[in-house]
Formats: sequence, C-alpha cells, structure tokens
Amino acid sequence: MENVGILNPLFLNGIDVTSWKSLSGVRANNSILQLVPDVKIFQELLCCVKLWAKRRGIYGNLFGFFGGVHLAVLAAFICQRNLGVSLAGLVSIFFKTFALWSWPMPVLLLKGMMPQSHPPETRALMPIQLPSSPHEYCHSNITTSTLMKIKNEFRRGYRHIQPEELFVFYDPNPAEYLDTTIQDPNIVFY
Repeated sequence: MENVGILNPLFLNGIDVTSWKSLSGVRANNSILQLVPDVKIFQELLCCVKLWAKRRGIYGNLFGFFGGVHLAVLAAFICQRNLGVSLAGLVSIFFKTFALWSWPMPVLLLKGMMPQSHPPETRALMPIQLPSSPHEYCHSNITTSTLMKIKNEFRRGYRHIQPEELFVFYDPNPAEYLDTTIQDPNIVFY
C-alpha cells in the first residue's frame, strides 16, 4: 500500500464530514511537526506547557479551557520564532508572549493563511489556527470567564518566571556545592 499524502488538500475532496473530522487531528499533528524547527525541543516544551495547564486547572476543552491541539499550536508558534533557544528560554518566552498577547488576535503558524470566509471561530475569544489546509481554527469552548482565567494564568506564569525570581530557585554559580574529592562526575542537588 502506498503512503497517502494526508496533508495534500486534494486528499479531502469528496470526503464525508465524519471522515474529515476524524482526519483533522492527524493532519494538524503532522503539519505541526513539519513546521517546527526542532521536534525534540517542541515536544519538551509541549510537555511542560501541558503539565502547567493541567496543574493550574486550565486544561480540558470540554470545560472551556485548552485542549491538546491548542497547546500544541501555541508551543509550535514559540518554537518557530525562537530558533536555538533552550527549553528554559522557550518556557519563559511562551509565558511572556501569551501573557502580553492581544486576544482575540489569532495565533497563526503559517503567515498570511487566514480562512477565506469568516466562520464563527474567527470571532472566537481565543482564535488559534490549525496549520493544515484548509486553514481552520481549533474548535474551542472558551467562554468569557474561562478566557479571563486563562489570561490570569498566563500572567501568573509570566510573573513567576521573571529572572529575578528564578534566582531564588536557581543558583547561577553552584561551585560551592561541588564535591571535587570524588572521581565520579559532580552532581549538584538543589
């Protein structure tokens, strides 16, 4: 069996709505992986962001918060624009970017790819565009109250990752903790 070009827009011609919806997640995931410069660092950032969202109670599309695809697009957006930055740097940039984001300005992985029509998603409170064509937005249940909670959590995250606050948890010069008398590589415990 030949590989099917699932990302080819012609692949969707003549496909029924149920099949299209079933394929949209796979197509979005494959597109995101093709658009990020470093898949490994993207996956690490996405794990951090998902953990944060779950712990802060803003993960769960059914409850009006982020779903996995929303966070994947946001993480990919940060990775695309910040090549060669460490994971810690990307986490910091993630919170800064979205704490200061002018919602409902859409998040787009592909520049200049606004949908032709103006479906309800373009008027959404937090429009996040899927990168696979046809270019549509992540369907979202975000409400005014959940948007406020999400924005507050972005701002809270941004406040907590400020460099002066990080030094409380991280010693930039841990030499005093190193044991130079042993043959094994030094391990620093914080």
